[in-house]
Amino acid sequence: MGATPIATISERGKLMFNDSATRLLGLDLNRYMSIASDERFCDGSVLYLIPGRQSTQSAFKVSLRGSYAYVSMPKFFESVKLDFVHKVISYSMSALRQANGLMWLLRKQEFEMSRSPETFGF
Repeated sequence: MGATPIATISERGKLMFNDSATRLLGLDLNRYMSIASDERFCDGSVLYLIPGRQSTQSAFKVSLRGSYAYVSMPKFFESVKLDFVHKVISYSMSALRQANGLMWLLRKQEFEMSRSPETFGF
């Protein structure tokens, strides 16, 4: 059995998908991603993703690097006031079935590790 699908925000505001998440979302074919936050959770603790094969005005481009994928969206994360520069923020993923396909629910993990040099031993 593979690793748990996880998305993590990098210190540059890229939403990075591990190999399991990349495969689960089909990001080798779905090269665009629409994202929304839930107004009940305006702190970015709940996000919704809709992968797609075509570009839309509101979609972000998915980039691939080896078996990993990412979406660069620092302005979105800043708009929901997530401190991704100083904290490691990860999300668990689960599928939500909709009439027109799958949407993915991302829930912020309970922990946030500091990105301080002491934490990583630099």
